[in-house]
Amino acid sequence: MKQTVVSMFFFFLLITPVFSFSQSDSLVRTRTMSDGTFHPLNTLACTGSLGDPIVNFTFGSGNNYGPALSSSITSMQYLASSCPNDGQYTITNYTSNCFSNSWHTVTDHTGDPNGYFMLVNASYDPSVFYVQQVDGLCSGTTYQFSAWIVNVMNRSAILPNITFTIEKTDGTVLETYNTGDIPVTNSPVWKQYGMFFTTPPGVSSVVIRMKNNAPGGIGNDLGLDDIAFRPAGPSTSISTSIPSDSINVCNTSIPLTATIESCYLSNEYQWQVSYNNGNWINIPGANNITYTVPVQPPGKYKYRLLVSAAGNIQVSNCRVSSNAVTIVVVPAATVRLVGAVICSGQTYTLPSGNTVSNAGNYSDTVRYAFGCDSLITHLQLAVQSPVFINNDVAICRRKKPFFL
Repeated sequence: MKQTVVSMFFFFLLITPVFSFSQSDSLVRTRTMSDGTFHPLNTLACTGSLGDPIVNFTFGSGNNYGPALSSSITSMQYLASSCPNDGQYTITNYTSNCFSNSWHTVTDHTGDPNGYFMLVNASYDPSVFYVQQVDGLCSGTTYQFSAWIVNVMNRSAILPNITFTIEKTDGTVLETYNTGDIPVTNSPVWKQYGMFFTTPPGVSSVVIRMKNNAPGGIGNDLGLDDIAFRPAGPSTSISTSIPSDSINVCNTSIPLTATIESCYLSNEYQWQVSYNNGNWINIPGANNITYTVPVQPPGKYKYRLLVSAAGNIQVSNCRVSSNAVTIVVVPAATVRLVGAVICSGQTYTLPSGNTVSNAGNYSDTVRYAFGCDSLITHLQLAVQSPVFINNDVAICRRKKPFFL
């Protein structure tokens, strides 16, 4: 029997940041540290996947100006204004028409109309925009320190120039990265800057810092958003028999397979699941590069694989995650029992669009575009023959006939 197929389309928007690295992508085996020692960088070249952020400074969101930052985070002066002066900053979701229209109209880099960002009018002397201590790190693990920055000037002026620094808690500099001059653009362009860094032996806490290099005055005005510090590691991706990150399934199991870049001397794995956009939960016993999703009740499930060097898989600050695969388990088909009567010569239209005209029992199935049964109809159809009246009937004049 013919079946109706419902076409389903999925649209994804992928925004790929332009990221400036402090390292080349070539394999670097050792580096001279600031204390003169050599540190093996067996993981530094493996930065294809990232873990959950340890630091994720988004500045929040709201309809008005955001609160001032702690004095332990920035040395600048706070002003609740969309046009702060030299040496001042604000936390805002919008700025426009500042200083005789010399600034762009700028909003949060994610596009959230209420999302805050840090708007900085840099001081005449170099100053610290942002500083924070990060604890709970693993030795020999690679991390990414990054931030989104926009030059808010729309004309020729002093260009922002920022140095990212990673230090020991005693102030010893472990790594630095400089953005160089951030150019003026015709329209505001948020760009992600940052570096990768591998913790030396014995270091479990660091201080991350962002410092202004250029002088203040006309220019050197910028926005900062989404400052992050997170683990980085081998490129890790998972796939299914259906080449998509979002699939719909019926009452069936789904095998997942991981492809992992060779980086660590020894790997550890942990599969996780998120149900209906909830928190990620470890799947007990799922510690290999393959995992078969069992038959599940209807719902939306996400699966990902965590990867770390041996001994670190249960430490959230020291592991990376794969892409997430979404599996939507559709409900079982609805079954309907239908009785219908039609007149001879008429047709009955089934849910699939098929038509029948003869008396009898029919089964009709409508399927989703991906093959699962959606609606099953069992029809018992009766056909009535027409009734003919052939007898002549005498009636009085001006009387209407009636039928029994």
